[in-house]
Amino acid sequence: MPKRLNRIKITLLLIIILSMLCFSFSVTVTASTIEKHVLFLAPQTPDYPGTELYEQGLKNTLAKNSDCKFSYSYEYLDLARYPNDEGYLQNTAQYFKAKYKIQQPDFIITTVNLYPLFAKYGNEMFPNVPIIMDWNEDNQPLVTMPLNYVVIPRSIEIDQNIQLIRQTSPLTKKIYMVVGDSADERTIVKRILEVQKKYAGQLEFVLLNDLPYAQMLEHLRNAGDHSAILYLQWFSDVDGKSFVPAQVIQTICREANVPVYGVAIQYLGLGVIGGYVGNQEIIGQTAANVVLDIVSGNKPSDNPVINAPSRTYTFDWRQLKRWGIEENTLPSGSEIMYKPTTVWDLYGRYIIVGIVLLVLQALLIFGLLINWGKRIKAESELSQSNISLEKTVLDRTHELSKANDQLISAKEQLETLNIQLELIARTDSLTGLFNRRHAEEKIQEEYEKYRRNGREFAVVIADIDFFKKVNDAYGHDTGDIILRAVSQSLRESVRAYDTIARWGGEEFLLLLPETKAESAELLVERIRKTVEEHAFAYYGGTLSVTMTFGVSAIRTNDTIVDVIKRADHALYKGKNAGRNCVKSV
Repeated sequence: MPKRLNRIKITLLLIIILSMLCFSFSVTVTASTIEKHVLFLAPQTPDYPGTELYEQGLKNTLAKNSDCKFSYSYEYLDLARYPNDEGYLQNTAQYFKAKYKIQQPDFIITTVNLYPLFAKYGNEMFPNVPIIMDWNEDNQPLVTMPLNYVVIPRSIEIDQNIQLIRQTSPLTKKIYMVVGDSADERTIVKRILEVQKKYAGQLEFVLLNDLPYAQMLEHLRNAGDHSAILYLQWFSDVDGKSFVPAQVIQTICREANVPVYGVAIQYLGLGVIGGYVGNQEIIGQTAANVVLDIVSGNKPSDNPVINAPSRTYTFDWRQLKRWGIEENTLPSGSEIMYKPTTVWDLYGRYIIVGIVLLVLQALLIFGLLINWGKRIKAESELSQSNISLEKTVLDRTHELSKANDQLISAKEQLETLNIQLELIARTDSLTGLFNRRHAEEKIQEEYEKYRRNGREFAVVIADIDFFKKVNDAYGHDTGDIILRAVSQSLRESVRAYDTIARWGGEEFLLLLPETKAESAELLVERIRKTVEEHAFAYYGGTLSVTMTFGVSAIRTNDTIVDVIKRADHALYKGKNAGRNCVKSV
C-alpha cells in the first residue's frame, strides 16, 4: 500500500512539472509576439463602400502574411457633410494632437482627400509615424512628400472607359459625363476636357457638373438613343449640396433609359454595367504590403511612391443581358459578377471525372477477363523461359540506365552552356549590367504593353559628368573601376522590376515600367543624390563623381525612337545647365 501511494505522488508531481513547463512556454511565445497599431483616418463615413473594401484588402493581407499582431482604430471626418475649410482643419488637428499625444499609432492609413490636413498639421499630430496615403491624381497632382510618407498614386483612367463604351456599345454617339462640382471634381472636369479633344467629330460629350442635382437627373431621363452615361462621382452639385455617390448612381440607374458605366467596383450591383473600375480592395492590399515592408526593417523613404495596378475590367452579368452586350465584346481577362451558377458550373468537373472513372473501370474489367484467359495458357511457357528472360531484362535495364544517365548529364551540360551564352550575350562585360541589346528588347516589351493597355513607362539616359577627365588624370584602369562602382550603385538604387543597362561608354539607360514622368523624376532625383554623396574607392584613394540624367515618359502617338530621343535631349539639356541634375522633356 505505501508503494502504491508513492507511485501516485510521483505521477502527480510529474504532471505538475509538465503543466508548469507548458505554461512557461506559452507565456514566452505570447510575450515575443510583436504588436502594431494601425489607425484608419478616412474622409468619408464608416459605411462608405470604398472605405469598407480598402479596409478589407488591407486587413486580409496583413493577417495572411505577417507574424505580427495588428490592432486597428478608426477616425471618420465625413467631409461630404462638414466643410474642409481652415477652421475645420485646425480644430481637427488640435483634436488628434491631444487624443494621440501619449500613445501614437504605428501606422496611419489615409487618402489624398486629407492631404490639406496632413500638409499643414501632419508633423504636429503624428511626428515620424509612417503615413500611407492613397493618392488620387485626379484630385491632386503628385507632389514631393516628407520622408515618413508613402503614396500609392492612381487615376480614374477616363480614356480607357470611353474606349470601353465604344467597344461594347459601338452605336454610341453621345456620352453623358456625370461628375459633381466640388473642388476635387472640378479637377476631373479638366481631365475630361483634355480627353474629349481626342474624340472631336466622333463623339459628343455632355458635361453635367454645372447643374443642380434635379436638373442633372432630368437631362439623364431625357437621354436619347445611341447615348450612354459614364458616372465618375457626384459629391456636390453646383448649389453646394452634398450627396453620397453610391446613392446618386443608384438613382441614375433606376431612372435613366440608356446604359450606365461606372469607374469604381463598389458601384457594381447598383445598376451599372461596369467598366474599367478602380478596386479599393487592391489598393488596400498594396498598402498592407507597404506596412509589411516597413515592419521588416525598410524605411518609407526607401520607396516613397508605389505604382501598382488598381483597376480591372469588371461587369455585372445582369446588366450585360439587359442591354444586349455580348461577353465576347468585353476586353480579354474581364471579370463578370452576379452570373447565375448552373449545376454544370458547380459539378461539371466531378461529372466528367465520374464518367472517365466508369469508362476506365469498364476497360479494366474487360482487360482483366482477356488477361485471365491468356494467363492460363502462358503460365507454363512463362515458367520455362523466366530465368533466361530475367537475365536479359536485367542486362538491358542496366545498359539503358547507363545510357540514360549519360544522356541526362549531356543535356544538363548543354542547358547550362546555353544559359551562360545567353547571359553573356545580354551582359556588358565591364560593368556586369545588361547591354544595349537587352535594353532595346525590354523597351520594346514595355512599348507593346503600353499599346495594349495604356500603362505608361519612362526612359532615363544618364551620363557620368567629366568622365574623360577621370581617365586622363587617373588612367583607364581607374576609369574602369569607377564605371563598375557607379554601375553597382545604380543597380542598388533602382526598383526590382526596373531595367538598367550600359548604353555606351559612360552612358547608362534606365527603363522604369508603369511609371509616369513625375514619379520617374522623384526616383531619379533620389538616385542622383545617392551617386553625388558616395565616395568611390580606387587604387589611390577615393573619388567623388556626379551624374546628369535625362527623363522622358511615353506620350500618345510616340514611337520608341521618340521616347529615347527626348531622354537624350533632356540629358544634353542637363549638361548645358551645368550637369549634376535631372531634366525632363
